[in-house]
Amino acid sequence: MNNLAQHSANKQLGQVLSITTHNSEMQAVDIEFESKFTLLLVHPDIEKLIEWKQQFEPQVEVELAQDGYTALQKTLQQNIDFVVCCANILVICGLNLCYALQRNLNSTTVPVMLVSNQPHEQEEAEVLKAGALDYVSSNISNQVLFHRVNNHMEVFKRNKQLEKVSVTDALTGLANRKYLLEQLESALDKANRGGYSLTFMMIDIDDFKKFNDAYGHLNGDKCLLKVARTLTKVQKRTCDLAARYGGEEFAVLLPFTDQNGANRMAELLRQQVENLAIAHADNASHNHVSVSVGVVTYLAGHATRITNYEQIIQTADENLYAAKSDGRNTVQSTTIGE
Repeated sequence: MNNLAQHSANKQLGQVLSITTHNSEMQAVDIEFESKFTLLLVHPDIEKLIEWKQQFEPQVEVELAQDGYTALQKTLQQNIDFVVCCANILVICGLNLCYALQRNLNSTTVPVMLVSNQPHEQEEAEVLKAGALDYVSSNISNQVLFHRVNNHMEVFKRNKQLEKVSVTDALTGLANRKYLLEQLESALDKANRGGYSLTFMMIDIDDFKKFNDAYGHLNGDKCLLKVARTLTKVQKRTCDLAARYGGEEFAVLLPFTDQNGANRMAELLRQQVENLAIAHADNASHNHVSVSVGVVTYLAGHATRITNYEQIIQTADENLYAAKSDGRNTVQSTTIGE
């Protein structure tokens, strides 16, 4: 790549990254395999797009785009499972589309196959480095392209299913603590690099040991399940993460969320659990199951910079303790970085 072309590509990439930063607060891509895959086909030639579409339908759901900008917007805003993209597309080229998808929180898990009109080793190395899953020649037959994508998706599906088992709490179906900590560390890094706000909540069922003693562990498990389902209902975006932290403690990770938004969600959660009206005669301050919530919002890009996620957890835990001390069934929150 000559200096002029490199300069043009770098300028384009800067524009792409500004687009993805602006759209990072949109709903994250949530890959599910209970229904058909959704495949995004990207090619400047509408006749080729129709040809590809006919090859893949009705086995998969198909979305179409004729330029890189449209492809980027659709991938960020819709549940796209796989992208097949011509390398030589307009507005945002295939290479920079790969870079943009890899650097955006909402699309890092979306596989991309680039199809090149003039494949060569240097371009292949560049697109694979940029995060593309595969690189093929446009001379590939439609039938081979179909089976190649299908094989990739089957492997991807199995890996996601195995990953889901490894990161899920067996009782509640929420994320487990290990996965939560991994995602918190990643979200903190992205917040620091992008100057985003980040909120973390610790939630504890009040006097849960007394509940188990009075009503038995089976009813205790049912109570945990009901609270867990309430957590998932309160979530507004798929980039939000609810997890079981341990025992009767839960946690919620909210990227791109300021203190006002966090407090509204925490109060809604507290109220929704109260509305479950689960009898708890031994609750110290109420006659039903309730939760206390500790909230911390970190404003990255300000004077205070946090690089260790343990400080986030510690602050949320201190606020949880304050909520308990304040009579339970309450929310306590603070902001770091104002």
